[in-house]
Amino acid sequence: MKLFIKQHRLKTRWSQSDLARITGLSLSTIRKLEQDRSVNPSLHAINKIAYALDVDIRKLYKDLIEDIDYNDALRHNVLANISHIKNEKANS
Repeated sequence: MKLFIKQHRLKTRWSQSDLARITGLSLSTIRKLEQDRSVNPSLHAINKIAYALDVDIRKLYKDLIEDIDYNDALRHNVLANISHIKNEKANS
């Protein structure tokens, strides 16, 4: 989602501060979303951003879902690796 928001924000030639002011969201929230540090943005925030950037909300949600799917897959792989390492240590 971070690239989607940033790309559309830059198309409008808005700064992060501009988008924050227009949406009523904090600058910190906009920064976190663009840096992918906010894993679970509120639906209200997503709706405000989509409306402000005049983008199809379905595309923004699709991008969010893809991010969540990727993060879940990554988390699963990390946990599997940790489990494997623990088993190796236990068996040695």
